[in-house]
Amino acid sequence: MVTTKNLVFSLSLVAVLAAALIACVQTAQHPVERASAKTCVECHPKMAARFSTGNVHAPVKNQQCGACHLPHGLVGGLFFRQEQPDLCYGCHQEVRKTAKDKSAHNPRGAGKCSNCHQPHNSPLPALLKKDASSTCYQCHDRSGFEKKYRHAPLAKGCRTCHDPHRSANSGLLIQARDTLCLSCHAVGEEKFQNMHNRYPVTGGCLKCHTPHASDRPGLLKTTFHQPVSANKCDACHLVKNGVISTRKPVNELCLDCHRTTAVDRKSMHRPYTENKCATCHTPHASDAVALLVLLVFLFARPEGLFGSYAKQGR
Repeated sequence: MVTTKNLVFSLSLVAVLAAALIACVQTAQHPVERASAKTCVECHPKMAARFSTGNVHAPVKNQQCGACHLPHGLVGGLFFRQEQPDLCYGCHQEVRKTAKDKSAHNPRGAGKCSNCHQPHNSPLPALLKKDASSTCYQCHDRSGFEKKYRHAPLAKGCRTCHDPHRSANSGLLIQARDTLCLSCHAVGEEKFQNMHNRYPVTGGCLKCHTPHASDRPGLLKTTFHQPVSANKCDACHLVKNGVISTRKPVNELCLDCHRTTAVDRKSMHRPYTENKCATCHTPHASDAVALLVLLVFLFARPEGLFGSYAKQGR
């Protein structure tokens, strides 16, 4: 039995459904125009003004914030399309390390481009945060570059010899070591030859010289092998047809002066017993005591401090 109350409810429901249907039809015939989304600049005018001075990153200059950032709604936040360095490589493929490269810059962590560069704008070239030298000294101890005698290219900046991103040479050098040295130092000049005891030296510069700064004239290293300091190169070397060679294999030469017997010794260093002196020592000069190869280079070797011995468990 239909009551008056049920009838009123049913009629009301029908009326609501009819009104909704009419509204849908009207909307379809006359779509409601939505307000266009605001641009980043419209919501962030202060940032836009701050990022418009000096050298401006191209996407910022063209108001293409979306090249690096994802848009956000009412809930603010900083959202990147990718993490560094892949985000930067999207435009700067020229600084990505290739299979041909022997070295790549790794500032304070894996590919943190923003450790050196500002992402939006900078008063300095290349969007640097600080001038070039100060940028390098953020990680590289300045004291090693400010000794009594300084290599002249230092005054021109690190990029005179180094690429800041990647290189086909070790140490981020723009050329191979000896080639780079000889681009300034002419081996044929009388002064050069006299400084090297008339030996036909054409390379191996870093065996005796430090490339940045030294407390000794000529950027010489601090510790020299006795024959070298006494200008007795012929104690170990021969010159034939303008080519320098050793009188014997390097490790055999060492034992001519530095032979030690095993008498009364409980143990001996394995590289020594195998006549591999050059594993730990350099034969000409070093900035470490006892002509040791600098540990920084040893640790940088893929096989670690003790070379193949670590692999063999010796």
